[in-house]
Amino acid sequence: MQKIQLEFLKTVTSFVVSAFGLVAALAWNKAITELINKYFSPGQSLVSWFLYATLVTILAVTVTVYLGRLQERIKQKRKEEK
Repeated sequence: MQKIQLEFLKTVTSFVVSAFGLVAALAWNKAITELINKYFSPGQSLVSWFLYATLVTILAVTVTVYLGRLQERIKQKRKEEK
């Protein structure tokens, strides 16, 4: 029974973390969209959407690479400690 409770807690925790991630992503989406709208006129919406997509892609790749490297450093450090 305790194993089931632990798995349930892990699953709920994963859902909650994912939900917070979605909320953060939506907040960044709004912030970046408003920033682009501030500097581009409404007639340039296609250009602004491509700029937005490019900025989000660069941000996503940068964060993903950084987190991957951080994870590897932590794994290396743990190996060295053993």
